[in-house]
Amino acid sequence: MTVGTDPVLAQTWRAQRRWSLAASAAKASVQRWRLVRLVLGVSGAILATAGTQTDGDPGKVLSLIGALCVGLVPLVTSLRLQPARIEAWTRLRSVSEGLKSEVYLYLTSSDPYAGGEAERRAALSARRAFFEDDASELSAELPQLDPAADPPPPAVSDVDSYVRERIDVQADGYYRDRVARMRRGLTRIRFAEFVLALTGMALAVVAGTADGARLGAWVPVVTTVSASVMLYGYGARYQENLISFARTAEQLRRLRDDRMARMPLDPAEEARFVERCENVISIETQGWMARAAHADPGPPQ
Repeated sequence: MTVGTDPVLAQTWRAQRRWSLAASAAKASVQRWRLVRLVLGVSGAILATAGTQTDGDPGKVLSLIGALCVGLVPLVTSLRLQPARIEAWTRLRSVSEGLKSEVYLYLTSSDPYAGGEAERRAALSARRAFFEDDASELSAELPQLDPAADPPPPAVSDVDSYVRERIDVQADGYYRDRVARMRRGLTRIRFAEFVLALTGMALAVVAGTADGARLGAWVPVVTTVSASVMLYGYGARYQENLISFARTAEQLRRLRDDRMARMPLDPAEEARFVERCENVISIETQGWMARAAHADPGPPQ
């Protein structure tokens, strides 16, 4: 069915795009301020210590700038990374993913869209209203888009096309890419923590010698930098997301393979397959929301 003959589908897909764009903008803001917090924490520790070991006015300037950077860390957390902003991001994404799931259920005539055309459209309209009303306080975050530039809904007309457009893209594209990204991030964080730990131990050993007294001041700096890096990695949730994304991709592949092994299926079984796939994706989204909601415990002390 084309967009021109199904205005409810077109409106729902446009709404999904608006919520998705808003969620992406909120995510970019959170990631940007996490990076700013990391840079401030590291820079502040280094500059403040360098200031204590530099004579004259340059030392005072370095100490002042370092103290300013350190002071900005909790300010950034409280103003730009407070729980309300994280929650807004996750709820925007939740509505976006919820509407997307409803569209795929609708296009495959799966429950609750298995009735007549009028009933199906009424059900989709009601579900869209439910999702948007539940997050109505975030409506101001939605961008205004030109309807003429709207992309068409997914090219799905049956379960076979659903597998191609939804399951293959999610399992072999989206989640696989996210697994690779989380693995790279986790490797970088672990490497940085390892290097910082070795550096801290080396400084502590040298500081204990007669000629290493000045280096002793840098031991707390390495500790602070390490804490900032760990906080950044904690916010990204590399380990947990890696496991969750890999598990979800594998579950979708198994459902897809099981369907192929049992073909042909009757319409009721095909509908249950779509519902199970969407349920797997929904569970992962809910888990991601729970992880993201606890991703910013505050600046290192």
